[in-house]
Amino acid sequence: MDLEKQIFDAVRAEFEALSLKGIEQGIPGNKPEGETISFGDALSLAFLNPEIRRSIIEKHPEYALFIAQKNDSVYFGSYEQNGCEKSIEWTVLYREPKKLLMISKQAIDCKPFHNENTFVSWEGSDMRAWLNGEFYDKAFSPDERWRIPFSSVQPDRKNNLYANHGNSTLDKVFLLSIDEVREYFDSDKSRICLPTAYAVKNGAYEVYEGGPCWWWLRTPGYSPMTNCAAYINDKGVIKDLGGEIDTKDNGVRPVIWVDVI
Repeated sequence: MDLEKQIFDAVRAEFEALSLKGIEQGIPGNKPEGETISFGDALSLAFLNPEIRRSIIEKHPEYALFIAQKNDSVYFGSYEQNGCEKSIEWTVLYREPKKLLMISKQAIDCKPFHNENTFVSWEGSDMRAWLNGEFYDKAFSPDERWRIPFSSVQPDRKNNLYANHGNSTLDKVFLLSIDEVREYFDSDKSRICLPTAYAVKNGAYEVYEGGPCWWWLRTPGYSPMTNCAAYINDKGVIKDLGGEIDTKDNGVRPVIWVDVI
C-alpha cells in the first residue's frame, strides 16, 4: 500500500469516526454526488480541520510531515533527553507546499554561542559549527538527512549596526533571528520554552526546578560590547541587549527546514 493510500485511508477513518458524512460521496458543494475524493482532497480536509489533523498525527506520527500545519507537533530525528535517546519533538513554525520550517519544542541542549569571549558572527560561531556538525550527525539518520535541505541564513544587521555580522551562510541547522522570532511566534507566552533533563544536566538555567529556560537567537546583541548574542528569557521576552556569547547556561532550540515530498 503506497503512502498516499495510507494517508487517504487515515483521513477517511477519522471522518467516519466523527460520524462526518460525505467522504464516499465527495465533498458537499465541491463534488458531484457519487464521485469519490482524491488524495489531494483528503489532504485539504486534513489541513483545514485541526481536530482531524491532530488526531491523525497522534495515531500515525509517520504521516505528520505530510499534513502538519503551523503549531502542530512533528517527531523527527532523535537525541538524548531524559537519560536516554528519544525522538525529538518539533513545533511547526511555517508550512510551504513542499516543506516545513520547524523548531525543537524544548531546549534540547545547553551550549555557549561561542567558546571564547570575543567578537564573532553567526557565520564564525562555535554554535553554528556544532549544530551543522556534531548535532546534525548525531540527531538524524541518513534517511532523515536527505530531507533536510541547505537553507540560506541571512545575517541580522538591524539590532546592532556595529557588530560583526558576517556573511550569509548555507546551513542545514540554524537558530532563529529576532525578526524570525517576531514573525513566527505571536506572543511572549508562545516563546516560553522548557529544557530537557539533558539540557539541564549540561547547564541550562531554570528559574525554578522544572521551569522554563533561556534560549539563544543568532542575532548579535545591541550591547556596547559586541560580543553578545540575543536570547529569549524564561518569560518569553526577546532580550535584544543580549548575553555574552561564552555564557554557558542558555538552552539551544535547533531550527530546520524539512522537505515533505
